[in-house]
Amino acid sequence: MSFLAEVSLSVILISVFLVILFNQNFENSMSTSKSKNTIFSAISSIEKKNQLRYFIANDDVEKINKTIKNSVPNLKNFYPVVYNKTTNTTYIPDLSNKKNVYTVEYIIAGDYGNYNPKILRVFLWD
Repeated sequence: MSFLAEVSLSVILISVFLVILFNQNFENSMSTSKSKNTIFSAISSIEKKNQLRYFIANDDVEKINKTIKNSVPNLKNFYPVVYNKTTNTTYIPDLSNKKNVYTVEYIIAGDYGNYNPKILRVFLWD
């Protein structure tokens, strides 16, 4: 094989490898973005029904979880956690062995003149 053919073949193989690698990373980031937007939309719909503030104020992650599952039945790997100003007020699942972990946050500043900020953080993973 001539030198020019070997160089051409090397360039083609490297180009194909880079294209495949780029497409996989792009698809993963699009999937993550879509999942985060889906969760945020589900949370927003709970807020529009005037239920989210009540659920967060009462640390009722089970109802939040159930409502999100009803809104997005095909999304499996997520868990909501409520935080106050300093720490979590509800259970945090062990995510140390999960492949990719992402979060979506929704902040509630208070309720009827009572400044008591709480954060709903929904963890998502692959």
